Amino acid sequence: MAKSPAHKIGQLIGHMLEEIFEPLLREVSTKTDTYLDKTNIDRPSRTSKTLMHIDDQGNNHGLDFVYERFGDDNNEGLPIGFIECAWRRYTKHSKNKVQEIHSAIESLAMKHKSYSPFKGAILSGHYSEPSLQQLKSQGYTIIHIPYETVIEAYEYAGFDIAYDSETVLEDLLYKGISIDGLSETDINKIRSYIFKACHIGIYDFIHTLIGSLTKQIELINITPVIEQSYNFTEPLETLKWLTSSNNIHNRSINLIDLEITYSNKSKTRYERIETDSAKERIAFHQRLSEFKIEDRKVLIKSLDNLKQDTQIKINRSGKKVGQLSFSL
Repeated sequence: MAKSPAHKIGQLIGHMLEEIFEPLLREVSTKTDTYLDKTNIDRPSRTSKTLMHIDDQGNNHGLDFVYERFGDDNNEGLPIGFIECAWRRYTKHSKNKVQEIHSAIESLAMKHKSYSPFKGAILSGHYSEPSLQQLKSQGYTIIHIPYETVIEAYEYAGFDIAYDSETVLEDLLYKGISIDGLSETDINKIRSYIFKACHIGIYDFIHTLIGSLTKQIELINITPVIEQSYNFTEPLETLKWLTSSNNIHNRSINLIDLEITYSNKSKTRYERIETDSAKERIAFHQRLSEFKIEDRKVLIKSLDNLKQDTQIKINRSGKKVGQLSFSL
């Protein structure tokens, strides 16, 4: 069945959203020494242009952006960040889209939970507050660009893309052709307007993203697991035994629980592992977080230009917007 013109417009706006944010996401990748994989690009390490990852159940999930540690064009790295982009014209469809995003990212985040991956969504259009809160409550970082802001951004570039259920077929086709034919200059104007209008949300998103990609080990907690068990019939005898330091310290340690806390407060936990395995995993996490602390501080500080107020008003009549600098 052929897709309706309205559905096609939605797809084009969604793809444009990826193009608008890609330069900023790629700059973050460069500055954090990570590899940014993206759908619809040629990458020698995969056979398809579509960016796909497989979860523990063998299910394929298409994604928009994935950050990798130790990856390059020819070798897949460790996935440490997942980001989805989506447009929704009507609020009634937002809950289904949120559930779709959650289903794809969550299963992959669970598979790679030892990396404590970043989970993000860049959403534009109409989304109900409960649907946004659903993602936030489950650890997702979100940029939400309201429907009106998207329409105004295209108007600023000289295009009318507003549509609803009453828009006639001819107008829908024309709007779709217009979006599909945007020049680089047009895209830059749209990007500039959206970045100015949503600069606080973008700043928060990028700040959290960088904090995740450059997280440092803050605390390592080791809890011995004692394999030997003891039986008591008297409570007082039990309490006396528990308070004896000799009983606690003289027993051999066979297994341990290991928990690593990072600077962004994410945690990785391993239960009942041998000490040799714990040593290997600590060394691995140290390598995973070897981004220099000094560089991280400089990078976080450079985000200040994302939230600067250029004192330029945005409105539909004036259609003038300041050009924010997003160089990190």
